[in-house]
Amino acid sequence: MVATGVSWWLGTLDEVSGFASATTASVLLVLVAFFKVRLVISHFMEVRHAPKPLRLLCDAWVVGVCSLVIGLYLLL
Repeated sequence: MVATGVSWWLGTLDEVSGFASATTASVLLVLVAFFKVRLVISHFMEVRHAPKPLRLLCDAWVVGVCSLVIGLYLLL
């Protein structure tokens, strides 16, 4: 619930508030979203009880896709 609240808060920020630029807020929003993806994979798909190589593969996938999305966003 906290992550969803933070996502909502980041989505309502504007550059007038002085907290962050739109780009910074967008990157933080994507990071929170991928944190939530990791929680879903770990807990609801029960990967947390899987063998260590599978857990590491899932974590690497989350980090890789998150990095790719943020990188493409910043590049384009």
